[in-house]
Amino acid sequence: MQSITHRLIFNRLAKADALFGAVGIATTVLESALIATNKNFGATSLELSLLCQILLSVIIESSAGVLFLKLGPFKTTLYGMITKIFSITLLGVAVVSSNYFSLTVSWFFLLTFFITDAVGSGCLLSAFRPAYGQWFSEKMNHTEEADFLKIFKNKMLIRIGLPLVILLFSVGYFYVTQTLNNYFLYSSVIIIGTMLVTRLYQLWITSTDFKELTTIKKVTENYNVKRMISFDAFKKSITKIKTILFIYVLADVAHLSVMMYAIGLGFKLTARFSVPFYFAWLGGALIGFIIYLISSLFGYFVYPRFSEVFHHKKIAFAILLLVLPTLWCVLAFSTDNLTYQIVTLFVFSLCSVTVGNGLLRLMTNQIIKKVQAPIQQSIFIFAEALASLSIAIGISLSLYSTNGNATILTLLALILIMASVSVIVLTFQHSFNEKIPVNA
Repeated sequence: MQSITHRLIFNRLAKADALFGAVGIATTVLESALIATNKNFGATSLELSLLCQILLSVIIESSAGVLFLKLGPFKTTLYGMITKIFSITLLGVAVVSSNYFSLTVSWFFLLTFFITDAVGSGCLLSAFRPAYGQWFSEKMNHTEEADFLKIFKNKMLIRIGLPLVILLFSVGYFYVTQTLNNYFLYSSVIIIGTMLVTRLYQLWITSTDFKELTTIKKVTENYNVKRMISFDAFKKSITKIKTILFIYVLADVAHLSVMMYAIGLGFKLTARFSVPFYFAWLGGALIGFIIYLISSLFGYFVYPRFSEVFHHKKIAFAILLLVLPTLWCVLAFSTDNLTYQIVTLFVFSLCSVTVGNGLLRLMTNQIIKKVQAPIQQSIFIFAEALASLSIAIGISLSLYSTNGNATILTLLALILIMASVSVIVLTFQHSFNEKIPVNA
């Protein structure tokens, strides 16, 4: 009977995590595509949107996380999902207004979308896994901790099937409406509606899970009490996990570079081929989905093997696997060969999402194990802020370049620098640990 109960709780955790990833990737791809391929937003809409999102994420994501910290991870997660729903609505308004109003009006709504989306991301990135980690612990009577690498093997139909269905439906909308005058507008409105439905379903699942907990109010009150002593504990926690934190930031930078820019750039590059628009969208959608599919299959077989141990050599090797395609992509975007750029961008994105997602989950496990529950959310807020700030500094530097590929090249250079530092630190720590006697 206990094994059956454990399996049910484990499956519900896996379902929530699968929805978090599947809905996140599907909506991110579609949001980037709608911005990158909407000519009414301007020729540099993708680059401007990245800059706006990054700058706002530095200011707003971390601020939102801190603001909602006193509410605890459960309510912060729910508010984050609600804010994401509102942000998608604002994106829909921006798309519609771009067909009837000036560029200024459209970008006003785009900016409000970026702001609300940053608030939602700040809440979810800092609170979702701490919330479900505590949810799982309570459901298991505090006898077991959540393992966000191990659960990746479960609910693969949701992880893979849901994004595929959403992306294929989106391409289908363009195919069906291609003969209409405002086909982009009509298809975009339907796509926005699809995204809203998936976000609402995710909110319903999570709110149902959290309603069963009897300690949400107690946990929230505990957060208010412990905020006074959390700063010293926060500093001690940072010192204890500084290497883990740095690798988490590296993984987040690699992951965000793909989610916030590289996939949108893929849509933009495929649109330069002389093919019907829905074919260009199909190409961009397939790039995004295949990246997610292969990384998911890789995670299915590989991630659970690393769920328990922080192995310096294996982590350093994984980071080196990220370095090689990054260097290849740098070489490609130093030329003007469109096909070469698309291929290398695909390989880089695949490796970044696969390695980045795996490292994020492994470092999340380590943070949850090594840091007390009341401080976990603060650690994740801090880590996300560092990742966003790193990208923001890089993007700001790229503005001084006249190279049309300066944005992607800057992101690639940032990943290379952080990866090199990580490998050096891991190698040094491993050598240092080997010198310490076992009985020390």
